[in-house]
Amino acid sequence: MNGSDDAVAQHRRADWTLHLPLLAGACTAVALVVGVGVGALTSVSGLSIDDLDPSGATADAAAIARNNVWVGLVLLTAGIVTCSISSVAIMFANGLLVGKVVRVVALGGHADTLMTGLAPHAGLELLGFAIIAAAAAVPASCALAWAVNSSLPVSVRRSTTKFVVLLAVGLIILTVAALVEGSFSVVHLQTPST
Repeated sequence: MNGSDDAVAQHRRADWTLHLPLLAGACTAVALVVGVGVGALTSVSGLSIDDLDPSGATADAAAIARNNVWVGLVLLTAGIVTCSISSVAIMFANGLLVGKVVRVVALGGHADTLMTGLAPHAGLELLGFAIIAAAAAVPASCALAWAVNSSLPVSVRRSTTKFVVLLAVGLIILTVAALVEGSFSVVHLQTPST
């Protein structure tokens, strides 16, 4: 193998690291969906439909947006430190909780609430969190690319742009999800009085 073939081989070895953010985002989305499935299939002891919304309180879009952005920033911070591994774990745990709620709501005779309360915004939230997990993997993918092949030029400007764009898009999508949740998602869990 001559020098140019060796350089091409080294570049190819480091090239897979550039796909790490996409992999992190996909794994985060899958972890949430799997968590929902596992949570929905496991039993919930001591939790009833009345425990989910005892006061009938509602949250406005601004409060939901603050919560979504807060969760997104936790995912980002933990994900940067752990190359999005913790983002996957956090979203799996979040999925477990959502799955438990889905089970209680469905068994409580309010399955229609899943379509009116969860479906309108769930896809947007999932996409927003997955994109933020992808942003969290950008610094690690750059470091890993450099570690695999230190002669490979890693563009700090391009990586920073990718990070900022992914983060901004993720936060915008989470804000839109909050607006949808606050404006269009309708949840009625109260059982009729007898």
